[in-house]
Amino acid sequence: MMSVTAQIKEVSAKAIKELYSFDISENDILVNATKPEFEGDYTVVLFSFVKQLKKSPDVLGNELG
Repeated sequence: MMSVTAQIKEVSAKAIKELYSFDISENDILVNATKPEFEGDYTVVLFSFVKQLKKSPDVLGNELG
């Protein structure tokens, strides 16, 4: 059975490919536990893709969400 973080990475990589035609490895996606002051259990770290996809982290996060 695949872990939750592995599933998040897989789905995120597929979404980035579909939305932006940008191939990315699941291994390049970082998933962290969400800080207590924010809502949710897991956070997909998107900062490393901001320049390549020409989107702000907020816009990128909303589009992927």
